[in-house]
Amino acid sequence: MTTDRSRYLGRWIGVSTVAALGLTACGGGSEGENGAEEQAFSFTYAAANNLESPWEALAEAYMDENPDVEITLNSQPQDSYGESLRTQLQGGNASDVMQTVPGAGQTRGVVSLAEAGFLAPLDDSAGDLLPEGNHEQYTFEDEYYGVAPGLALNGLVTNQTTAEELGLETFPETFEDLIAACGETAEGGNSLLVLAGGTPQNSGVTALMAASTAVYAEDPEWNEKRAAGEVTFADSEGWQQALENVVAMIDAQCFQPGAEGAGFDVLTNSLVQGEAMAMFGPGGAAPELEQANEDLEFVLNAFPPAEGGEPSLQVAANYLVSLNAEAEDNQAANDFIAWLQEDRALEIYAEVSDALPADLENYDFEGSSYEPVQDLLLEGDYYAPFANDEWPNPAVYEELGAGIQGLLTGQSTPEQVLTAMDDAWGE
Repeated sequence: MTTDRSRYLGRWIGVSTVAALGLTACGGGSEGENGAEEQAFSFTYAAANNLESPWEALAEAYMDENPDVEITLNSQPQDSYGESLRTQLQGGNASDVMQTVPGAGQTRGVVSLAEAGFLAPLDDSAGDLLPEGNHEQYTFEDEYYGVAPGLALNGLVTNQTTAEELGLETFPETFEDLIAACGETAEGGNSLLVLAGGTPQNSGVTALMAASTAVYAEDPEWNEKRAAGEVTFADSEGWQQALENVVAMIDAQCFQPGAEGAGFDVLTNSLVQGEAMAMFGPGGAAPELEQANEDLEFVLNAFPPAEGGEPSLQVAANYLVSLNAEAEDNQAANDFIAWLQEDRALEIYAEVSDALPADLENYDFEGSSYEPVQDLLLEGDYYAPFANDEWPNPAVYEELGAGIQGLLTGQSTPEQVLTAMDDAWGE
């Protein structure tokens, strides 16, 4: 595991949805009208709202370029995608190609899925687009199990138009400023932040962003120390502070009423209707939200550190595309995954998802949703991990997500959440 902080890269990004189609088992060749074998496969991916999906755009572009190929698209709800994918893989009716994420810390993580025998290994070229120093999150027994068409950056996706209407010309620079702004906004009948507290993914990422400044900005080797048994969540001052910061946001009414039961739809609806200023999520969500309301401007801001602390960002080759082990001999599916690494596919993915290119030095930040964090990105010293990629199993992150919901309802304390995460680490 690398210990160079500038090479720690994280992940979480929402993707848009298309109308859900029926699940299909692994596809294969069939006899076409011209007597030649028709190439076909199925593709499953997560969806968070009803805007254009980069995965659908990629599939349609590929079929346009390859008219003999038929791709069945299986869009699945974001909040239950990991569990659904596992169930389908275990039942033998998962799609040939599927969207996954790095590491072993989530139910759809490529390392845990590959270890369970659900995925087929890919050519070494799959590693060409991955950030240096983080390849262990995409490999199992020295083989790659996912390709990444772009980088993603987590932060606070901010409705700049609403922020200005609320009198916030500049985003809060410190956590203390954020808490003060939450109180002022709540007095006016709005919420500064919107949270999908009913979904472990969004609850979890909220805590991880708090931890990026409280834990990993101070000690980028914390995960390595936890793996070695040198530290625990419950005994970590940084993790205690991270969850206490979440409680402080709850107490300051930073989140909308009913946040503990809200789903992903509440995130987008609240932001495009001007009922909230920002959400925890990926920068790629900014252009998607602007599609829903062209009168609004969305940008990405870093989670503000405590007074005197350092800001921290989470950047990674976020979402991956993997091959079902049962489709290892499906040539059409293999060809599609190889095509995803070509310039044409990378351009489509970047345009639709607003993903970052691997080469940030040549990226034009001006006018983009990432302009507010340009300096932090180019300096490179402010990258922090999306920690659960390096955790040993999905249960740790599940305890974190469920724990944040418990904090929202008052049924859990930070100490209880952290102890549960330590217990899950050993499962």
